[in-house]
Amino acid sequence: MQKQGKQFIALCVTFLLCGAVFLGLKWYNQKTADDEEAKNAEETITVTSFDSDEVTGLTYLYEGETLAFEKKEDTWYYQGDNTISLNQDTISSMLSSVKNITTKENVIAEGEEDYGLGTPSNVITVQLADKKFVLNVGMKNEVTNQVYLKANQEETIYLVNSSTFSDFNKNLDDLKAEEESDS
Repeated sequence: MQKQGKQFIALCVTFLLCGAVFLGLKWYNQKTADDEEAKNAEETITVTSFDSDEVTGLTYLYEGETLAFEKKEDTWYYQGDNTISLNQDTISSMLSSVKNITTKENVIAEGEEDYGLGTPSNVITVQLADKKFVLNVGMKNEVTNQVYLKANQEETIYLVNSSTFSDFNKNLDDLKAEEESDS
């Protein structure tokens, strides 16, 4: 009986040690994950940050043509012809894609030509009541699937996800609201 008691005590001690090791590892993993998250948050660079409801104007290039839009009383209009009915959701989606651009990478550059920024593939201008964001989109880096971006005439060149600007591959016809047909 005494032998069984010693085995029981040894089993309990082993169980408690395993529990302590488990809790210690769980705490360590959580702390490591929190530290990594904090480190990543510190490294994130904010390129643009604005509320899309505060935007009053939007301009961008599509195949060499400048498309300009203005918002009046919560409705978007094409500046060239206010009678054109636009798909409001499409323009909202365009703004959503550029309202909070962040990156972890920037480039210290000698010149803009090497990055396609001398003659940008697109220039997107977002006008707010008190501020303007001008985004010069350069060439795509095929290795990283990112594009070079220069914002607001800063010297810094950023690398951002190329899909950020995919909504701007639309001509005026793509932005028109679909006509409702009478049945």
